[in-house]
Amino acid sequence: MKLRYGWGVVGGIVGLLVLCLLGRRLFVLQAMSYEVLGCRACVVPNVLASDVPYWAVVVALFVVSFGRRGWLWRGVWRGVALLGVALYAADMWVMSQFSTRLMLADIRVYTADTAQALALVLQWPLLHQLLVVGGLVLGAALWWWPVSEPISRRGIVLCGIALAGLGGGAWAYTPPGYVHEWALKNVVQANWPTGLAAPYSHATQERLLAERPPEQCWAGRDQRDHVVMLVLESWSTYHSQAWLGVNDWTPRLDAWAAQGRQFETLYAGGFNTNEGLFSLLTGRDVVLPILPAHQQGAFEGAWGIENSLPAQLGKQGYQTTFMTSGNLAYTRKGEWLSQLGFEALWGHDAPAFDGVERGHFGAVPDDVLYSSALAHITRLRQDHAASLTVIENVSSHHPYVHPYSGERSEEAVFRYMDKAAGEFIDQLAASGFLEEGTLVVVSDHRAMTFVTAEEQARFGLGAVSRIPGFMLGRGVEPGKVTLPFHQADIMPTLLRQQGERVCLHGPLRDGLDVAASEPRCMMHARGDQRDRVNVYCPEGKGTIKVMGDDSYFVNNEGLESGRRQQLLDALARQRLALEP
Repeated sequence: MKLRYGWGVVGGIVGLLVLCLLGRRLFVLQAMSYEVLGCRACVVPNVLASDVPYWAVVVALFVVSFGRRGWLWRGVWRGVALLGVALYAADMWVMSQFSTRLMLADIRVYTADTAQALALVLQWPLLHQLLVVGGLVLGAALWWWPVSEPISRRGIVLCGIALAGLGGGAWAYTPPGYVHEWALKNVVQANWPTGLAAPYSHATQERLLAERPPEQCWAGRDQRDHVVMLVLESWSTYHSQAWLGVNDWTPRLDAWAAQGRQFETLYAGGFNTNEGLFSLLTGRDVVLPILPAHQQGAFEGAWGIENSLPAQLGKQGYQTTFMTSGNLAYTRKGEWLSQLGFEALWGHDAPAFDGVERGHFGAVPDDVLYSSALAHITRLRQDHAASLTVIENVSSHHPYVHPYSGERSEEAVFRYMDKAAGEFIDQLAASGFLEEGTLVVVSDHRAMTFVTAEEQARFGLGAVSRIPGFMLGRGVEPGKVTLPFHQADIMPTLLRQQGERVCLHGPLRDGLDVAASEPRCMMHARGDQRDRVNVYCPEGKGTIKVMGDDSYFVNNEGLESGRRQQLLDALARQRLALEP
């Protein structure tokens, strides 16, 4: 039998491909299940219940494509089917690498710069690149394969009945509950429209404006010196002996934290770098735009903020600089930072980095970045009375590749990150900076890896948002801070330290004056389920399902009805940009 008559051969290839991809997804999710629950097989029923209907539809599209001759019929049906295969494979890769799902919003944001996205792909391991090329070749072959002897109508009907029975049976099955249900849905379910685009009514907006807490002001310490904020990519509690005690990959940072003001309970505002910078630089917990995923762009909901940290300090005469070794054009980060109020921006194309070998995002190694930052800070101390310098490293960004040895190891990368950051702080201390300035060292977000069993047991709902952070310098009293703080509280802490007064529409939050700080509820926008926001209060915690006026708590521990409504209103104000 000639191959062009052998639609059964193509069917066999498709079937084998389905089994391989489904098996790989089960393997990835079993690893996550074992980390959290100590059980590998727990996820199997749930994955089959969600994925079998998906694959039944994909295979049905392939079957229909063999029902007639002609390239148009074949091309349309198989094209849609192959798109389903590609989405499944891409979603599985994103899950294995970043512990989140392939989302339409992310595709729009991270592929807007096609050249940069392609550059990142070219930095993948050779095996991964070969798999992509092989997949494209196989997909093209399956799409092109001609049909000279179509499947009979009877054959199509029988296949349809079998696939409908298989998919329908799996759909009707109710699997047991699972702590990471978001990970077990198929890629279509994961991207199904949620409540993020649901609007708030005019009546709700009017009520929230009328009930907005009044502005209160507190006297500041008017220190007016040089402030350095070191934002460390993906630094997490499980990397640190001081914060969780599981691994000892950041001993130098831990040692400096012990000499400074260590925040034992510190929450990140979101799950990625942009959201972490948003909280740190604007003093707001979360950014959650009221838009469908496919309409969201880079830094959606974060533009047009006038009272940011660099803007407020800039008005007081501070020289404001943002330094990173990454590409500031990617996701329009440089444009956003400039609008936020930074006077000077350093990115991957800074002249000081010319001739240095690059890693992912076109970034130079951290130690090269810190060498330039140290020289810049020295000039600022000589030429200006006060300054703000925010430094964002890149070397510890996923994928974890050591910038010099090329070793692909999370431990090796974070040990390098720790060494480079530790030496940078050593040099700052040797220059006398800590006697006349302030240093903030903080993570941007928890690493995009599976939550460990130790984190789950220790932090519970907070496991996805807990990060390390500490402060050093003039006027910084050493010791451990047990009161929970948020990335967003760093901004009022610095404004009160540096200025004559600080004015807020909420309670006073000052990491350097815990006695004067009032407890508050804090929020974290989740990366696994984009329409969920975790809240952490002194008396309890919970998770909000975002749906505009109909937002509600999907789980709650210790939060009374009145408090829950306050939290729903507070989230709505942030989303509607009603907070000044």
